[in-house]
Amino acid sequence: DVAVIGGGIAGIMTAYYLAKSGKSVALLEKDFLLSGETGNTTAFLTEIFDSGLHEVRKIFGKKVAKKTWEAGRLAVNEIERIARVEKIDCDFMRVPAYIFASDKQGFQSLRREYDLAQEMGFTHVEISETKNPSFKNYGYLKVENQAKFNARKFLIPLAKKAAAAGVKIFEKTEVLSCFGKNPTKVITSGGTVTAKSVVVCTNAPNE
Repeated sequence: DVAVIGGGIAGIMTAYYLAKSGKSVALLEKDFLLSGETGNTTAFLTEIFDSGLHEVRKIFGKKVAKKTWEAGRLAVNEIERIARVEKIDCDFMRVPAYIFASDKQGFQSLRREYDLAQEMGFTHVEISETKNPSFKNYGYLKVENQAKFNARKFLIPLAKKAAAAGVKIFEKTEVLSCFGKNPTKVITSGGTVTAKSVVVCTNAPNE
C-alpha cells in the first residue's frame, strides 16, 4: 500500500503507524536505519522550535502559531505513550527547556515571546533576568514539561515492532526516482517498489 522513504524517526514512526492501521508497508533506507541525523541527535523533545511564535504568527497568523506549539506538545506526549504501551525503555524523562538570550536585545525578544505565549494561554512558560554564571547571557525563557530520551533505544525496538506488524524494511536501498500516481513506481538501487502511496521522510538525503 505505502512506500516510506527514510529510516529516521519520521520514517520509522510513519511505517509503525501505517502497519498498525492495517496497511502493507515498505520502508526504504539508502544506508542503515538511524544512520542519519536521527541516530546522532541530542534527542531533546520540545514543543518549541527554532522559529519563534512571533515569526510564525507574522507569516501564518496567531491560530497557526498556537497550533504549532500545541502539536509539539502532543508529539512529545505521543512518544511517551508509545514507549509506555510498547514497553520500550528509552530513558524518557520530563525536563524543562531553556532559551538563553545572548545580549540585551535578545532578552527583549524573549520578553515579547513570553508575552505572546501568555496571551495564547501557555502558562507553563516563565521568563527570568537571572544570569547563568557559567557563561555569558542576559536571562532566559523557561518552558516546563518538555522531555529528552535516547532516540536509538526508542526507535530500534519500534522498528522491530513495525516489522512484526508487517513492515518490510530494506536497508542499503537508495531511492533514485519516483514516477506515476496510484500506483507509483519507486525506482531504487535494489529494484522497483510499486505502491499506491509514497511518503518521503528524509531530511538531508544527500549527506
